[in-house]
Amino acid sequence: MRKRIRLVSLTGTLLTILFITVFGFRAAHHSMAAFQNEAHPYRVDVVEEMFQVELQGFRSYTFSELIDRSVEEPELLSLLASVSSICVKGCEEEPIVFMKLNKGYVVYEQDGEAKLLQVHLSNDGWKEQK
Repeated sequence: MRKRIRLVSLTGTLLTILFITVFGFRAAHHSMAAFQNEAHPYRVDVVEEMFQVELQGFRSYTFSELIDRSVEEPELLSLLASVSSICVKGCEEEPIVFMKLNKGYVVYEQDGEAKLLQVHLSNDGWKEQK
């Protein structure tokens, strides 16, 4: 019985996070054309140079794309929750996520400054790497 209550509670929490995220970021959705535009601050080559990271083989996703993918890949919910908690403080652009297997980077902008969050996939879902 406790297992069932815990499962229902966890599912409810994850669905609530998903719905808050979907409605919160859908309003600020930027098209992929803007991402590919040379002036966009989150182009792969700019991110590599700015943060001294190697992104070869990584695939980039807008936050909205990750929301759509999370329907088929529920492990992304933990990543969405992490990014949502960061952006509660105010992201100026839609975050861009670079993912490759169990490693990823989240690029976002706060207070006029581009920031990078490194994440990894563990047994408990996506976690911030320290």
